[in-house]
Amino acid sequence: MSRITMKSKKSQLVLQTIKDEGTATSRQLVERTCISKPMVGLILRMLHATELIHVSGYVMTNGCSVTRVFSYGKNEDVLRPIRVKKAGSIAFPEVSKIRCDVAASWLFNALPRRAA
Repeated sequence: MSRITMKSKKSQLVLQTIKDEGTATSRQLVERTCISKPMVGLILRMLHATELIHVSGYVMTNGCSVTRVFSYGKNEDVLRPIRVKKAGSIAFPEVSKIRCDVAASWLFNALPRRAA
């Protein structure tokens, strides 16, 4: 397995592509750089860990999954949206604390036993 560093040609190519395009998803980077998908994912994780790129948004793919959009620079990452099943749109989660007595209410409402 090859070692990926900041000085490798592949990581420099991915970084330069993000700089030139402004924003890019992993699929776009695979198409533009002709590097394999697992290698692009590895390079993106490394660049994100070193804070050279950040997550600037999310894009819906195939109506069911969300893909990160990367941008060059050191900024805060955008929160990952969740999908609301009723509306079929993307919404940000509300922080709410679930009470343990409500979460375990099924314990108090046991199923009736069958008559023998």
